Amino acid sequence: MFQDNFFYEVAWAEKGGFGIWYEYLAKSRIFKRYSNKKNILIFGLPEKYSLGLDTLLFAKNCRLDVLSNNKKDLENYGKFAKQFKRKVKLIYSKSLNSFKPFKKYDLAISTEVIQNDVFLISSLKKIAKTILIFVPNGQGYAHPKISKLNSLSLKELKKLGIKNKLKILEGGYIDCPPWPAGACLPKSNEEKTVKENKLITLIKRILTKSIPLLAKFDNFYFSPWKQINSHMVYCIFENEKDF
Repeated sequence: MFQDNFFYEVAWAEKGGFGIWYEYLAKSRIFKRYSNKKNILIFGLPEKYSLGLDTLLFAKNCRLDVLSNNKKDLENYGKFAKQFKRKVKLIYSKSLNSFKPFKKYDLAISTEVIQNDVFLISSLKKIAKTILIFVPNGQGYAHPKISKLNSLSLKELKKLGIKNKLKILEGGYIDCPPWPAGACLPKSNEEKTVKENKLITLIKRILTKSIPLLAKFDNFYFSPWKQINSHMVYCIFENEKDF
């Protein structure tokens, strides 16, 4: 289920490149723990760089509902789901806070959503037993200084869970590629030399071979490095009382 090739294919399908592929691989170490869940909700879609197509993996073995307040992104997610032969239920709601499900979910996943409205976590608490949240890392330089996305620190995300009486199962830094944030390969054009084009091709081949291995070490970098360079922080929460 959790194969490197699938992440590569969906990342390139949405034109996310090596950075999104690395992100998807890094997150897969958490996703694979929940491959046995039967009912999963994707609570909102990422704000900027991707559609979070790594979550399509769950659609192979469980019921996957996708909720968003962005019609265009939701439609695009649905198109990619069909392209990769994954069955999903698309749910549009003008406000994520006003969403009232007909059922409870085993797991809710939210990526790059909560940082724009921290009160959404109270809605998530009513929806799912287990809650997995990814937000831009407020302690790093990638989002606060480059992408300008709203961000939260790991401490702030944990406090949100505690404030809402959720049990913290795990929290940490994730998506920490060994290259500077915002780095990209130069694009070839007619004025570039053949030698440069070959060099770019070589670099791409090296990255294609090395990224799956590099992503396996994402969780093992020393703490100060992860705090500054990780693109996201995450927490896994759980309702302490019967749900």
